[in-house]
Amino acid sequence: MSDSPVVRPVVAGPLLRITALVYDGLLILALMMVVGTILIVLGTSAQAIEQGQAGKLSAAYRYFVLLPSLIGVTWLFYGLFWRRTGQTLGMQTWRLKVIQPNGALLDWPLTVIRCLSASIVPLVCGLIGYLVHGTPVALLISFSIGFSFNYMFALFNRRRLALHDVMSGTLVVRLPSGPPSRWLQKLLGRRA
Repeated sequence: MSDSPVVRPVVAGPLLRITALVYDGLLILALMMVVGTILIVLGTSAQAIEQGQAGKLSAAYRYFVLLPSLIGVTWLFYGLFWRRTGQTLGMQTWRLKVIQPNGALLDWPLTVIRCLSASIVPLVCGLIGYLVHGTPVALLISFSIGFSFNYMFALFNRRRLALHDVMSGTLVVRLPSGPPSRWLQKLLGRRA
C-alpha cells in the first residue's frame, strides 16, 4: 500500500473551461473554413461563376447544407475527442476532462445529449433576440448571452456544474498535475 494521499480531480470552474473552449474554437474555426470552402465551391452554380458571382449561394443551400455541415463539424470535433480520451486539445492544455459521474468516458448518445444541452439556451436566446429585433447582430448578441449563461450557471450551482453539465448528467473535472510525459522528458533530455 502507498502512504501517499489519493488526489481526486475537482470540478473545473467556468473561467478555466471557457479558456480551453477558446483554444478549441481556433481549431474548430480552421476546420470550418476548410469544410465551408469545399461546400461553397460545390454549391456555386456554373451560371453564378459565369456571371462573376462565385460563392453566391442560395438561401436553401446556406440553411440546409452549409449551416448543418458546420454544426456537424463542431459536434464531430467534440464527439471524437470526448469518446476517445474525454479531452479535446484545449482541454488537454488545461488538464480538463469530461466524464460521466462514475468516471467513465462519454458514449455517442451521451455526447449528442451533451452537445444538444449546450445548444438549447443559446439557440432559444438567439431566436428571441432575432424575433424581437430582426437583425443578425441581435441574433449574435442574444446567442452569446445564452452561451454565457450556460457557464455562469456554474457560479450559482453548489457543485460548480454548468447548465449543460446538469442537463446531460456529465461533468468536467480538472485533473491533478502529474509528472511530465515521457515525450516531454525526452525533449528536455531527462530520463523517465
